[in-house]
Amino acid sequence: MLSSSKSNLTRRNLLTVGVGAPFAIALGGCGALTSALQPLVGQIISLQLRDISSGFVNMGMGLNVFNPNPIGLPELGLNLNLSLAEKDIANFGTASPFSLPGEGDTDLDLGVGINAVNTITTLLSFLSADAIPYQISGQAETPQLGGLTLPLNASGSIPLT
Repeated sequence: MLSSSKSNLTRRNLLTVGVGAPFAIALGGCGALTSALQPLVGQIISLQLRDISSGFVNMGMGLNVFNPNPIGLPELGLNLNLSLAEKDIANFGTASPFSLPGEGDTDLDLGVGINAVNTITTLLSFLSADAIPYQISGQAETPQLGGLTLPLNASGSIPLT
């Protein structure tokens, strides 16, 4: 009887190590995977005014997101910050998950709510300019790859003509 319980204990330990070790290695590898992958790259491709209400300017933003990495990224969600002329004016993200192919891109239509006072103040300082510089920074996260997060950055200028 003693040898039977001893062999069960050994089988249980082997099963635990056999199932747990790859899982632990996979979780530990996420940090290494994140540091081995390149950041995602974004570019604003369109902006349109949707409406103005209660002190907010609601805009539609077309954002192209490029994945320079060789692996596809499933079920991504974005959490982003928009700055105009180095002033933070909005936090926004995706309403539903999307996927990015390896070394490929996709166009997203995002809703961005901006405080009207911040926007007007910023735009007034650029009345005589042809364009206003923007920067988008944040991260993309995919729960399908163990909560892998990658930075996303975009910068350029928005024509004012």
